[in-house]
Amino acid sequence: MKIKDVIKKVAVMLQLKNVEEADFEPEIETTEQSEVNESQETETTQETSTENTIEETSEELSGETSEVSTQISLFNTFDSQTKRDINLIISCINSVVCDIVTDHLFLKETESVTVCNGLYELANLSKNFHKLVNVNTTKPYIVKNEKIYIEDGVYELSYYYIPNEYGFDDEITEFNGRLSIYALCFGVAAEYCLISGNYSESEMWNSRFESSMQSAKRGTKIPSLKG
Repeated sequence: MKIKDVIKKVAVMLQLKNVEEADFEPEIETTEQSEVNESQETETTQETSTENTIEETSEELSGETSEVSTQISLFNTFDSQTKRDINLIISCINSVVCDIVTDHLFLKETESVTVCNGLYELANLSKNFHKLVNVNTTKPYIVKNEKIYIEDGVYELSYYYIPNEYGFDDEITEFNGRLSIYALCFGVAAEYCLISGNYSESEMWNSRFESSMQSAKRGTKIPSLKG
């Protein structure tokens, strides 16, 4: 699920025409000179040694530049209002995802950790720690202030985590199909309207979001948005 796709769908839902019509596709410029150089070689077989030297140099340079592809993000070409709208939508996406993973669809990770001096800093886990699920031991332990206090040793910790914040060019990959783009967009639209002071519309989108979260928990397919 690409962040750009979420932004576009939210823009359609909220009728943000400037964002809806913005060009999110990168501009790809490709330069291929090999065929041109081959043709030039055929036509210049009788050239002087000096010209041949120039040609060889040209071939070397063209070999370095053939099939060069440059992808240019167009975000910085948007007008200031469109940038503000997009950045606000992205902020809402991160807020809603955080809400989803802490209240609705938990993301679980398990990893081995080594405990020294009787404690382990949970901030050292590979992902952003949210809540401990289990430790594979019968030894007593305490979790307090983002630390786990336990006897020294190696343990497997299972925990819920919060994904890193997403940016304009990022993609959401953590939910393995459990979260539909429409469910996320409902929540983002609700958050956007709330921030913008459109409370009645925010309530409408939030109602759809909460309903879609219940469906996601049950594994029911979320209907797509019509119109």
